[in-house]
Amino acid sequence: MTILKTSQLVKEYKSGDNIIKAVDTVDIEIQEGEFVSIVGPSGSGKSTLLYLLGLLETPSSGSVFFQDQDLSKLRNSLQADYRRNQVGFVFQMYNLLPVLSAWENVKVPMSPYRAKFNLSERAQELLEQVGLGHRSKHLPSQLSGGEQQRVAIARALLNKPKVLLADEPTGNLDSKAGESILDLLEQMRAEYGLTLVLVTHDQGIAKRADRIISLLDGKVVNSGTAAAI
Repeated sequence: MTILKTSQLVKEYKSGDNIIKAVDTVDIEIQEGEFVSIVGPSGSGKSTLLYLLGLLETPSSGSVFFQDQDLSKLRNSLQADYRRNQVGFVFQMYNLLPVLSAWENVKVPMSPYRAKFNLSERAQELLEQVGLGHRSKHLPSQLSGGEQQRVAIARALLNKPKVLLADEPTGNLDSKAGESILDLLEQMRAEYGLTLVLVTHDQGIAKRADRIISLLDGKVVNSGTAAAI
C-alpha cells in the first residue's frame, strides 16, 4: 500500500534574478513499511524533497499525498495535524534544547497538546528502548553525539508516527556511532512498523535500504534496489 506519493512536485527558490529548482517535477511512491534512502550530491535537492514530504517546506507546484490524501488541499490546521501526528523527524544536528534534560527533550513536541497517553511515561519508555534510560536526567552537553541522536530518535517516536523522516542522521557521527544509529533506526522501524525515509550521502548506509532514490539537480535519475543500481 502506498503511504507517500508525490505528483509533479516542484520547489523553486529565487536567487537574484535566477530561479533555482531545488526539486524539479518529482514523481515518487513510497510503500507502507518501506525503508527508502534518498541520495545525491550536495545541492541535488534531497533534503528539500524530505522536507516537502514532511510539510516542513511548501511546494511551489505539484502535490504530496499521504495515504491518497492530497496534503496541499488541507487547511493549515490539518497540515499541522499531519506533521504532529503522522510524521517523526530526525535531523543531522539533533536540535535538542540545551537547558532541558534528555527526558524533557523527548517530551517537548507534544507538551503543548493534550496527548492520548501519559507523556512522561512514554518519554521514559522510549529512552529505555534507545538505551538511555539511565541517562534521562542528563543535559545534551553531558551526552555524546551518538547519545544525543538517540534522544532525538526517541523524541521523533513520541507521537507514534507512521513515517519517520531522517535527514543525514549519521552525518555528525563517527562510523561506529553512525552504524549504531542506523541499527537503532532499523530496529525501531521493525518494532513500530514504520516507513523510514532517510537522506544520506553515505553509500554504505544507503545500500541497507529496501530502495534507493537518486537525485541530481532536483530530478530523480534512478530508483531501485541497491543491487539494481
